[in-house]
This record gives sequence, structure tokens and C-alpha cells, in this order.
Amino acid sequence: MKQCAYYIDCATEEVHKSGCPNMPTANKINLGKHTTAPKAVKAALSKGFTNANGCPLCCSLANKK
Repeated sequence: MKQCAYYIDCATEEVHKSGCPNMPTANKINLGKHTTAPKAVKAALSKGFTNANGCPLCCSLANKK
């Protein structure tokens, strides 16, 4: 499976896939490469981002809202 880079917006705790137009230009942390958005959200949760949620645009499979 292809892996993509994912980032978390530190202000909103929203996880974005590299290239997402909604991703902030600053105040983000690289979560590394993952095969799916839910795995990227799980990585964010393991880093202490207790409200991590997938972006509705690029990570809809991991969006809880």
C-alpha cells in the first residue's frame, strides 16, 4: 500500500494529508507516513492529541464529527 505524509494542526488537532488545501501553513506537526487516515489519527492520539480528528476533506474516513 502507498504511504502518504500526514500532519496535525496543533490549534485544532485536525489531521491532514499532505497536499490538503485546508492544511495550515504553520503550527503543524508531521505525523509521519501512513497507509490510511485512521492510522494517522491513531498516531496523533498516541502523541497526546486527545481530540485528534480527521479533516472532513482529505481524511473523511477518520472524521468523527
